Amino acid sequence: MNLQHFVFFFLSSLLLSGCLEKPCKTHEFCPQPETAVRYFSVYKPGSWWVYETSDGSKRDSIYVSEYRVEPEQDAHDPCYAWEGVYFTCVSDFFVKEEEFGGFYGSTGNCPRSIFSIDIRKIGLVSYLDRDTLESGVNGKTLTEFELPFGLDTTYSEVFVDDDIEVRNADDFVFARDIGLIRFCSFDLDTFYLSKYFIP
Repeated sequence: MNLQHFVFFFLSSLLLSGCLEKPCKTHEFCPQPETAVRYFSVYKPGSWWVYETSDGSKRDSIYVSEYRVEPEQDAHDPCYAWEGVYFTCVSDFFVKEEEFGGFYGSTGNCPRSIFSIDIRKIGLVSYLDRDTLESGVNGKTLTEFELPFGLDTTYSEVFVDDDIEVRNADDFVFARDIGLIRFCSFDLDTFYLSKYFIP
């Protein structure tokens, strides 16, 4: 192959690869929907929650042991980027193991955000411009919720989600700006939030 042919093939391949590559006109950052932020941004370093059963016979605590925010990008369309939030929590009764992981972020779909707790199969979705959470199972929003045993605790905005792994169990209840306020353990004990700290 002479030099002329080499230069022709080289320039042709550059031109062809430039035509195939789709440049971004704008880089779009996918924000977290406000609803997801209000309910789940509480899972961050320094946060902790204490729970007990209604008869006071069992106590548990959940605290964030690891936390990271990772910049992420769509594998098929690099013009879209977002932040994925990953955290690990420690608990005695919430899971059979001592730790469970959680995630929230847009996962490349800008109109929505996903919150999931890996081990307990809790998965909630929120959408931009819609003040709501949705669950693939039996999720529902309540305008008022009261814990049962004399704690000064009435919550004005909560989301109730069924556990799809534990049948005949109480629902999981998340309160705005607080996080999980009621959960059912694998032993089918129901734990209620008694105190918490969110920095």
